[in-house]
Amino acid sequence: MNDLPDEGTNGRRILEHLARHSELWFTPSELADELDIPRGSVGTTLSRLNERGVVRVNYPTLLAHG
Repeated sequence: MNDLPDEGTNGRRILEHLARHSELWFTPSELADELDIPRGSVGTTLSRLNERGVVRVNYPTLLAHG
């Protein structure tokens, strides 16, 4: 089973951004601004990606790392 999001989705865009900057952590607001994705969508997408085990999210600050 492939746990990666489909091409062109917000999830894939976030994953690709985190992979390009793997040494950094990002807040949902930073990801929303840098990728032009609505803030609410970023939070929801990060939660799903975290559940799948493809990103690490540091709760409660919601810092994301690829």
